[in-house]
Amino acid sequence: MMHVILRKQQLILIYLSLGISALLLLLRISFLPHSLMYLVIYVVIPVFSIFSRPYIYSLLALTIVFLAFLICSFGHGLIAFSKYNYKAFLPIPISIFTVIAMLFMQYAIVLPDFYANFKEREAVVSQINSGELTPNESQRIQIPIIPNHPYKIYNLTLPSKYSQLSKGREADGEINLVLDEKTNKPKMVVFFNSVGRFKGGEPNYTAFIYKTDADRIDQQELFGVGNLNFYIWLLESKKIHKNWFWVDLFED
Repeated sequence: MMHVILRKQQLILIYLSLGISALLLLLRISFLPHSLMYLVIYVVIPVFSIFSRPYIYSLLALTIVFLAFLICSFGHGLIAFSKYNYKAFLPIPISIFTVIAMLFMQYAIVLPDFYANFKEREAVVSQINSGELTPNESQRIQIPIIPNHPYKIYNLTLPSKYSQLSKGREADGEINLVLDEKTNKPKMVVFFNSVGRFKGGEPNYTAFIYKTDADRIDQQELFGVGNLNFYIWLLESKKIHKNWFWVDLFED
């Protein structure tokens, strides 16, 4: 009798673990190539009331459900270990795999895109640095809130042979070029790999950014890059190659 009960519990926990994992991963896939933080904010947090009570209750409920399932799985594993050995803890590695996949799934799309088009993007950067590809003032993005912004930001359309390198707001092939206000030298070249609207209508984008110096991207450096009106939330930034970064953000 005890054997039958343990067997049923084992199967229930495994099926429940697989079901929860499948639902979470399907939800995660629908938000790619954005980071997990974007999904959490989109689903859980009202944009204009980040510290509201619904946010606290939702986050608490999700945390309790996740921890309760792990505790139940671990408790069952201890009870059934003598019967099933390591198989008694099978729901736990399934949950761990799900968490890892949720955290890093975006790179399954981002990194192949980056390396498949790396030489072409480097060629565009070389043309900008050499002056072969230069913007004109009609392509400049105006930032009305801070007139003394330290950078000049331009929206350029690449030649047709490079149109696949960036997904602009209006058409493929649009990139943003950030120049130093004083020296007029390039500081950043922004290749968009997704653009859209956040919950509530706020613009968002993910992008590959070539940065001429430093080993990190600061939030304030991206102010105005996406034709910004007020403020940005930098959800994730990752250095993926020398001078190259991937960012995920939305504008508020």
